[in-house]
Amino acid sequence: MADAENTKPGSSPGLLRRLVAAAQNGLEIARFGGLAEREPSPHAIVAEGANHRLRRYFVSQAGGPPALLVPPLMMTAEVWDVAPDTSAVAALRASGVDPWVVDFGSPEVEEGGLERTLNDHVLAVSEAVATVREKTGRDVHLMGYSQGGMFCYQAAAYRNAACADGSGIASLVGFGSPVDLHGALPVDLPADVLAQVIDGVGSVQSRLFPSGIPSWATKLGFQLMDPVNAVRQRIDFARQLYDREALLEREGMRRFLDGEAWIAFPGPALLDVAQQLVAHNRMLQGGFVIDGYSITLASITCPILVFTGKNDSIAPPRTVRAIYKAAPRAEAWEVSLPAGHFGLVVGSRSAEITWPTVARWLDWCEGGAERPQNLVRLESREKRASGTPGLVEQVSEGVGSMWSIGAGLASGAAEIVGRGSGLVSRLSDAIAPQLPLLGRLDRLRSASRVGLGRVLQERAEESPEETFFLFEGRAHSYRAANQRVDNVVLGLLACGVRQGEHVGVLMSTRPSALAATFALSRIGAVPVLLRPDVDLRTQLRETPVSHLVSDPEHGPGAVESFGEGVLVLGGGGGPRELPPGLLDMEAIDVAQVEPPGWYTPDPGLAGELGLILIAGDSERIGVNRVTNRRFATSAYGTATACALTEGDTVCCCSPTYHATGILVCVGGALVAGARLAMTEPSQGALDPRSFWEDVRRYGVSVVFYTGTMLRFLVNAPATPAERHHPIRLFAGSGMPLGIWKRVAERFHPARVVEFYAATEGDAVLVNVTGRKPGCVGRPLPGGAELAVARYDLSRERLELDTGGFALRCDEGEAGLLLGRVDAGRGGAASRVLRSVFAAGDTWFSTGELVSVDSDGDYWLVGGVADTVDAPGGAFSPVPVERVLAGSLGFVDVVAVYGVAVEGLDAEIPVAALTLRRGAKLDALGLRRVVTDALPPAERPLVVRVVETLPLTAGQRIRRSALRRQGLGLGTGGGEVLWLAPGEPAYVPLDLEHGIDALRSVPR
Repeated sequence: MADAENTKPGSSPGLLRRLVAAAQNGLEIARFGGLAEREPSPHAIVAEGANHRLRRYFVSQAGGPPALLVPPLMMTAEVWDVAPDTSAVAALRASGVDPWVVDFGSPEVEEGGLERTLNDHVLAVSEAVATVREKTGRDVHLMGYSQGGMFCYQAAAYRNAACADGSGIASLVGFGSPVDLHGALPVDLPADVLAQVIDGVGSVQSRLFPSGIPSWATKLGFQLMDPVNAVRQRIDFARQLYDREALLEREGMRRFLDGEAWIAFPGPALLDVAQQLVAHNRMLQGGFVIDGYSITLASITCPILVFTGKNDSIAPPRTVRAIYKAAPRAEAWEVSLPAGHFGLVVGSRSAEITWPTVARWLDWCEGGAERPQNLVRLESREKRASGTPGLVEQVSEGVGSMWSIGAGLASGAAEIVGRGSGLVSRLSDAIAPQLPLLGRLDRLRSASRVGLGRVLQERAEESPEETFFLFEGRAHSYRAANQRVDNVVLGLLACGVRQGEHVGVLMSTRPSALAATFALSRIGAVPVLLRPDVDLRTQLRETPVSHLVSDPEHGPGAVESFGEGVLVLGGGGGPRELPPGLLDMEAIDVAQVEPPGWYTPDPGLAGELGLILIAGDSERIGVNRVTNRRFATSAYGTATACALTEGDTVCCCSPTYHATGILVCVGGALVAGARLAMTEPSQGALDPRSFWEDVRRYGVSVVFYTGTMLRFLVNAPATPAERHHPIRLFAGSGMPLGIWKRVAERFHPARVVEFYAATEGDAVLVNVTGRKPGCVGRPLPGGAELAVARYDLSRERLELDTGGFALRCDEGEAGLLLGRVDAGRGGAASRVLRSVFAAGDTWFSTGELVSVDSDGDYWLVGGVADTVDAPGGAFSPVPVERVLAGSLGFVDVVAVYGVAVEGLDAEIPVAALTLRRGAKLDALGLRRVVTDALPPAERPLVVRVVETLPLTAGQRIRRSALRRQGLGLGTGGGEVLWLAPGEPAYVPLDLEHGIDALRSVPR
């Protein structure tokens, strides 16, 4: 009894024994590093790559579904085999699984290890998958812990893009592997602000640790990310130091975390992770680049299982669950553990929950058992709190405010916006990247050197390795693009192209089309962007060219219209024979070309002609001459209005020979340093499936459109790919009101930014905030001074005062939009008017009628040429279309035009409309809206319900074609109704007596 009393915890002898035991255990640990040597599970190295070794565990017992486990960069591969009772590989083998492990080794001791990039590690995982698949003959279950899980996702996406025989991956399992890396940030920062912060941190890191983060620092960093748990572990260890059996149970984990676990983090890989995955969040958004491929997790279709820790502060559950947003076509499941980050794969919880669940998951995926009961299907769990707008939304408002201030106050705009929102410093950082663009535009003068080729050269010097454009799934850097342009320049010079010559470019949207256009600009020649969809002879009659550059597809046709000597660019890569009359530029040895003495790169001046665009169609060709100043206005204006940054990827749905394609999309992306995703819809029509594939593959954040183009998206059935999409803006011109509203509603939170830009001259309007659907906003700071003059629609001329000067319109009054010509700044236009408001002033007519509301926002009323000369007086069609499309839910697209009828002095107002998918015409509701919302003179007397409307290549309505169709009676082109007197609804118009009925309507 006495001995028992003496060993009580509070007694002196018991305490002494504990102290002695603790001292003995502590000395043994200090001397030998631990209490016992860890016996690793048996394994063999079955393959080695440049950046990894592939281990196979329990080779003598091999069999069952193969599981390939990937460690994070900062930890050794032993994380999967820490101790016998917490060994992942042992637990999996005991469950009949064939465990394999990717071992990246220790970068600090591997040759070139500290020079490894993110690219190297993802390719190593992909190579390991191929090896396991080859040796087992089965698809692989790919699993990763923390960043190792991110590698698994990336490798799966990469293999989907690069491997012709598929990914070879049966399922994906991530343990605390974040996907939404912005979800762990303490504040909601815009991408460009975050990129600046990342760059700053990267600069500090490169100075402190030029080769990367050493192992001691990765250990410290891991502990600092979860300091409470680190302290708790130290306290628990100290309290149990006397208890050898308790220490032995945790000895493997202690030795691992105290030193064996940690390895260096290579500097280049860290920079890649920071820039691609953290700053621009491309795991979630898509568009990260591996081995030259632009890839997205949205391509993943195999089942996914994620493990989240309720106490995980390193990879909070919401960041891990985001995989269901990034991979919407995959079934994604979750198991939540009451554990921290490390406890997901090592410790008692992992032994009790993680590995038994993984074994059952593999059995289920292989078709041998039911789904594990503890799996929960991932659904949307996080909804941003409503009420106070986030910083991103406030920045958008700030850009809108800056826009209204004007270029003259650009230097103080950020401060003014900040005062209004209470976020001076952060908003200044967010808006600041846009201010130099406006400032540069404002400083341009007629003699300033500017042009496509010059801007590309500047970008290639500033950011040579950054991605410029993405095409057919591959990424191309500014350096590579600029080198290609320089080579094409030499080829063109060898073919006799000279400065000032007009040179035709006949190409579909492809990299070579941009290379040719940029190269001609660099020479100082004038690219004439010819349209493949319009008769070439007609185009060449309107704008003759000295040389013609074509792609291989259009080359033979070009010879027929242009003659011998058509230069063919693109589609090279090996010996080929072209048809007669074609000169293969790809076969020119540019190394042997000596530039002539007159050649000076990028000589173009703002006031000079920069390029020529073809508008209209074969029936009515339009030739638009674009100065270098006009290019700059579109490029810098687009970049500013859309707040483009280097973190954006822009996608143009118009071909590069279209004004929106070359001036807005290519130009805007280039001056902002944003990535350009090149696609071309088939005959101007968007295929929703390929569109969303491109959006996900490239990580598109801004989509440029023209006209009615987005109707293909809103009319298509919903698809999983459009959920949680990365698009923040749809930007373009000519979108009808009804489609605008549907786009904003269906693809929220993406906004619509609508432009209006005269192709010639610098008249540019932009609805930056998108708050007023149908409005084209306010003038571009740095663009031409604008004015609205009263216009007599019936006489088709300006209204003048007694002195012969034009009258300015009052608020809300429709008039002709004019832009002042400033020759000193490179302004030019073909429709020049002189002495308009004062003697000697010079303005150009845009040909568009607009009105300005009380807020100073502009509204398009319609083109002068589109005026309907109705019996009650002439009117413009756009406001009528706005009423019909905005008020009638069954209307898809509507066009109002006038039809001349024999025996009538005025035109019959006609509305041609298409119906939304699955909708039916409501003739009663149609009449009610027309009579309630429109004055009698503007009410369509005839309504045609048609399958399609005639559209231009830019998806704009061809009113001239509709006028030729007339009333549509007897053509079989759809139902025709009319506004019969005394009827409660629109009623069918009789073919036999229809014209007489219309003539009888009282005027």
